[in-house]
Amino acid sequence: MSDEELQAFWTVDDAICAGRYRDAFELASPWAEANCGWAENGLGSLYACGFGAPLDTSLAIHYYERAAAHGVAGAWYALGTVYSTGGENVPANDLKAAECYRKAEDLGYVLGAPHDFALPRSRSDS
Repeated sequence: MSDEELQAFWTVDDAICAGRYRDAFELASPWAEANCGWAENGLGSLYACGFGAPLDTSLAIHYYERAAAHGVAGAWYALGTVYSTGGENVPANDLKAAECYRKAEDLGYVLGAPHDFALPRSRSDS
């Protein structure tokens, strides 16, 4: 990850932690369009929750699937959650959910781990 991308990640993370979801959405969007998995996963979460973006399960799945294609374990877990619970125009599907959860686990996803566990623990570590 380049220094510029790492700085963008932390800026988006700071916005989310401060509850500035619209800022996080606007900051992550260009990175998601540039195929950055962490940003695609973040947009998926914002759409899934309706924070900083309209609540839209279909768009959440779209961005989670893009992030999952980049090997983002958390995106696989999020997809599992969406399919487990269902949503607007997305029926619950336990088999699909289990498949997504398995892929997340295969990629090393640990429930309860910080979303940025693969990144430096602090800005001074980078």
